[in-house]
Parts: sequence; structure tokens; C-alpha cells
Amino acid sequence: MNQKPYFNVASSPSSLQEEVCMICLDHVPDTMVLPCEHRVVCETCSEGLKNTNDARICVKCRQPITKVITKQEIFGHSGFEIK
Repeated sequence: MNQKPYFNVASSPSSLQEEVCMICLDHVPDTMVLPCEHRVVCETCSEGLKNTNDARICVKCRQPITKVITKQEIFGHSGFEIK
């Protein structure tokens, strides 16, 4: 059985980086939330979260979100603002 690693362990615990979405545990996390800069949710799950009570809260640290940056924004398109 070949399983995907959940974390990329570097030299210290503070440098752990999620390699799979914290919600679906399947896709690569490709959205980033500001201001905490966590990248722990895939775009599909991020879209699904927009209409929930957790839409304005980071899944990882539970801090308020001001903006979600998607992979499209990185390549020249805009992310979406949290209103």
C-alpha cells in the first residue's frame, strides 16, 4: 500500500509543511490564507468552505482570514476577498 506523506519534515518541528489538504486528505494544498499565510487546503475544499461558518477562519490556526490566494492569482489572476 502506497500512502502519501502528510508532512514534509525538515530540520525542526516549526518547519513542518502540509503536503495534503487538511480537509479531503487527498489533494495538494494550493490556496493560501492571509494574514497567517497558511497553505493547508486545496482549491476545491477552499471553494466549498466559502459558504460555511468557517469561511472567515483559517482551518489550521483558527485566526480570521482577510484574503484567500489561489493558484490562479499566483499565475496572474486575483484571489477572492473575505467580506
